[in-house]
Amino acid sequence: MVHKNSFLTTLFFLISLTSMSQSDCEVEVTFVWTLDSDWCESWCKIDDADGNLVAGYFSACQNQGCSACDIDDLYTWFGGDVDAVLENGIFVITQTELLPEGEYFVEIHDGYGDGWSDNSTEGIDAFSISGNINYSIDFTNGYLTTGYFTLSCEPGEGCTDVTACNYDSNAVEDDGSCLYFDDCGICDGEGIPNGECDCLGNVLDAVGECGGTCMEDVNGDGICDDCPGEVDECGICNGPGAIYDCGCEEMPDGDCDCNGNQLDALGICGGDCESDLNNNGVCDDLEIPGCIDPTACNYLSFATTDDGSCEYCSCITEEEYSLTIEASQPLEADGTTYRFYVNMTNDTDHLSAVFGDESMPMLVNTPEGAFNSEYNSSWNASGINPAFIAFFPELADDSYATIGLDVPALMSGVPGSENPALVEDTSQPITNYFMVDNSIALVSNSFSGASYFVTNGAANGLPDENDRVLIMQVTTTGDINGILNYQIFPEGIGANQIIKTVEFFGEGTWGQGLGTDVCGCTDSSACNFDSEAIYDDGSCLEFDECGVCDGPGAIYDCGCYDIPEGDC
Repeated sequence: MVHKNSFLTTLFFLISLTSMSQSDCEVEVTFVWTLDSDWCESWCKIDDADGNLVAGYFSACQNQGCSACDIDDLYTWFGGDVDAVLENGIFVITQTELLPEGEYFVEIHDGYGDGWSDNSTEGIDAFSISGNINYSIDFTNGYLTTGYFTLSCEPGEGCTDVTACNYDSNAVEDDGSCLYFDDCGICDGEGIPNGECDCLGNVLDAVGECGGTCMEDVNGDGICDDCPGEVDECGICNGPGAIYDCGCEEMPDGDCDCNGNQLDALGICGGDCESDLNNNGVCDDLEIPGCIDPTACNYLSFATTDDGSCEYCSCITEEEYSLTIEASQPLEADGTTYRFYVNMTNDTDHLSAVFGDESMPMLVNTPEGAFNSEYNSSWNASGINPAFIAFFPELADDSYATIGLDVPALMSGVPGSENPALVEDTSQPITNYFMVDNSIALVSNSFSGASYFVTNGAANGLPDENDRVLIMQVTTTGDINGILNYQIFPEGIGANQIIKTVEFFGEGTWGQGLGTDVCGCTDSSACNFDSEAIYDDGSCLEFDECGVCDGPGAIYDCGCYDIPEGDC
């Protein structure tokens, strides 16, 4: 039985006779105190008739509050530790003493002053003595409860059941007074009250847990119904579900996805570009300055921002031997057929080779793939028999490398023609581009590189009736671009060879230069100002102080002229 702001002490005397003379008879007495949650505010003394302290206990935590103490703060009046245990949330103190027969006095102190066990009636019910012990205890509401008991060695009636909480070892006849501990460890207690599940006043919750917090388990499955309905996929009781941009929540302002990313300066979600001041779609820290005008002599194809360095006059001598790319509808295949021609200057000029290596890379890009017919087993035109085209029209659309031929040399009708030969780096072959269907790129940029060629004097290296030489055919469904290098012997003289590098971007004429008439002095204050010049070539001159264009100045005896003859 537990009472707020009080302590409950149940004192039992278990008595047995010792073997000694009648006059010196001693009785073994066991004192048991059962204390409630306010145990630290109590103490008890037991004195004999001469006022000698023989038993009892006290708390070292008087007036401090029990939460600041533990069971180790209970002591006997003789300075030793008490024999105390915790049973069902209640402290039980046991002391066994061997006392002579006679009269003894009891003092039980209540620190809260509300009486032992709150009131006298309940206090009397909670205290029991049986056997040859005469007792009288005054249970009153107040700080102190007093009483006395008398020990006698004379055998008598009492509880003889050793399992009883008031077993009297001195009794020889059971008087029906035996009492027993209840489930809470209280002698003759009422046990766990109806509706409660333990000695601490707790009750079963909805899932049968003593002292639990579950309020409802409607379906009886033993799982607490925290939500009286359905929990959506976002974990919300009776929520709407994942209906937002990011499922269970809206996308935060300023974010571009549900991972917390923002748009960078290029508009890329989660990108790392901090600025693009010129809004050209290239991050400022990745900008490559250079000339971005394709018509300039120093055009830099990979430059991303113009640095004002474009010049147009240093390449005017390169207008010879340009590259023309013509586009036409394929005979059978899809896409466009591109033919590459080198424009020659003289009838006797000889195109010797097309090549690429580490210092002068050769590149042909066809992102959508190059068409290669299964009926041409060669990388060049030697496998294209015109007699078969009527049966296999796609043969005319095949991609191949060549020098001046679109059929085998023997079928060209040009005496002295020869099929081109090839040398290539086996680790980077270019023949695959002309033999494997849907090839994406031809690349030759290794140390040894690749070259296809004819000998000087081969008739197919000379210009055709249109003063040009065919060097390649490619059929593709997409764009085409790249860089080609070719070797020319002007008028067939190898010692005067010209190496031409041309960058191309689909159909058109490339590498033809600007012409000599577009460059000159564009400064109107210069003495050689050229009103027809488009680009300044750095040739501007100034009048000297004598009015002479690019003159020496006043270097004569009379400044701008010598002293006339006869003058002094």
